Amino acid sequence: MTRATCLAGAARLAIAAAATLLPLAPVAAQSAPADHRFFLRGSLYFPDMKTTLRVDPTIGTGTGGELSFEQDLDFNNRPLVGTGEFGWRFSPDWRVSFEFIGLSRSATGVLDRDVIVGDTTYPVNGSLTGRFKSNIYKVQVGYSFLRRENAELGVSLGAHLTDFATSLEGNAVVGGVGTGQVKTETR
Repeated sequence: MTRATCLAGAARLAIAAAATLLPLAPVAAQSAPADHRFFLRGSLYFPDMKTTLRVDPTIGTGTGGELSFEQDLDFNNRPLVGTGEFGWRFSPDWRVSFEFIGLSRSATGVLDRDVIVGDTTYPVNGSLTGRFKSNIYKVQVGYSFLRRENAELGVSLGAHLTDFATSLEGNAVVGGVGTGQVKTETR
């Protein structure tokens, strides 16, 4: 998998996380009154997940097959995801906050077709265990230009870092030679 593919995947995950959290923004704004100097928030939710992996082989010019973690490996497509946020209002109009979103899933399924991941082929009827872990770290600085007793309106600018890893483990053929227990990791 190329670095560009990893970055594109990370961007898609970040957009999905942001889109999932967007409906929670009004609730979060109501739970942190404008006069509090420090705030701590946590939330739990059940996003609709679709996790697909494709790693092209390094040998030859073919493409790898797509593996759906939910359909092929019986991953739960509505996992419980937790978030935590800490914020500090360092002046009446300015604030900074740090947020963490974590997700870790694993499951084992029996394949109904051959699955090619890189130079590794996991055969039909074989048992395959998949793991997926993602952590999102966010920091943002915000400015409130309108503040009322029960509401606040402002803008913020921030950045986030997404760290994710996948792994597959099962009997496989590697590079067209031999069969054995193989573990493949992608970061």
